[in-house]
Amino acid sequence: MKTIPPTLLDLLQEAVPEAKLHTDDDGDRPLGEIGVDSLDKMALLLAVQEKYDLEFTEAEIKDLRTLRDIAEKIPA
Repeated sequence: MKTIPPTLLDLLQEAVPEAKLHTDDDGDRPLGEIGVDSLDKMALLLAVQEKYDLEFTEAEIKDLRTLRDIAEKIPA
């Protein structure tokens, strides 16, 4: 299981300042449970795509439900 990179947490805080992360386990909670709605998710994914030079397909976006899911798409 991939750890959540600190840069992803930084992007989350920039995109969704009201997101509530308390422990490392929060990376496995659904985005909605940590305060990320669908528009916030898109803002976060756009920031991730820009930062890591990625492009998510619509199918991938639907499958990205947690921070850990997003972290798995970031190259090592």
